[in-house]
Amino acid sequence: MRTIRSTGAIALTLVLSAGPLLADEYVAAYTCKLNEGKKVEDVQAANSAWLKWVRENVNENISSNVGTTVVGDFDLFLFVDSYPDLATWAATVTALESAPDSIEEGLDAAAKCEKNRLWRMRPTQ
Repeated sequence: MRTIRSTGAIALTLVLSAGPLLADEYVAAYTCKLNEGKKVEDVQAANSAWLKWVRENVNENISSNVGTTVVGDFDLFLFVDSYPDLATWAATVTALESAPDSIEEGLDAAAKCEKNRLWRMRPTQ
């Protein structure tokens, strides 16, 4: 009986710990263009400041990437921000309303983003 309980406890622990791995993730993707005289390094610096702020003020599990063009219009790039759940995305949007002006100003100085989408990503099993 003790073996069955131990096995059951281990199985339950594995199922509960795997749950977050199978959960939906939310990804915000922004299509942007560098401002005149700006470089991707300027975007990376501004994005790094943004990411540090949201991790400290919202959730440390937020990630962000800058995708650059390999072929085509080299002034275009993507911001791709990943959130562990929809509540974290919503909390980020709300928190940014009271963020220091320097967070948004740094991004605005580096680039203009005209298109965005919020995607729900579901793992394929």
